[in-house]
Amino acid sequence: TDDDAMRQLLDSIYDQYAGINAVVHGAGVIEDKLLVDKTSDSWSRVVETKVLGLLLLQKYLHPESLRFFTVLSSVAGRYGNSGQSDYATANELMNRLCCQLSNNWGNKVRVKAFCWGPWGRLTFGHGMVTEETEAKFARRSIFLVSPETGSRHFKDELTHEGCHNIEIICGEGPWEQIEADIGRIENISDWKDK
Repeated sequence: TDDDAMRQLLDSIYDQYAGINAVVHGAGVIEDKLLVDKTSDSWSRVVETKVLGLLLLQKYLHPESLRFFTVLSSVAGRYGNSGQSDYATANELMNRLCCQLSNNWGNKVRVKAFCWGPWGRLTFGHGMVTEETEAKFARRSIFLVSPETGSRHFKDELTHEGCHNIEIICGEGPWEQIEADIGRIENISDWKDK
């Protein structure tokens, strides 16, 4: 989130190479707590790491050499998750900014926001969730993305020319039902007092 450092880094890359062809923005900080327990410093750390990082990339990248620009977002941004109001906000802001970037850069740059569900453990034991959290997700019909499936899905989405969606929901969960529920809420047209 350091403007000068980002400018210097990208300038040095452009000086040394012909251009940057692809960017994967995956920075993130998680400090889960209920909103009433969050501090403004914690909120800022979580949101700024993702959003300011993306804004600085937008500011200093030369889109004429880019083919792909992707962000690693989260389904929490689209659907919410308890204790993650800051994380959800950061991810949904990135999703919206990707839509803006796609509009600004046109068809020359494939812009994607990968809205990942929770990831499972890697072969050496680390993952995004504890066994307790995994069980909570399973009760909500949200299942962990295996590293093998996730990496294959990422590659397939980037190389599939026919997909023009910017936001890609990645992972197994009740997403279609939630989208249907959101659609019903958004279609309520008369909010006037009677």
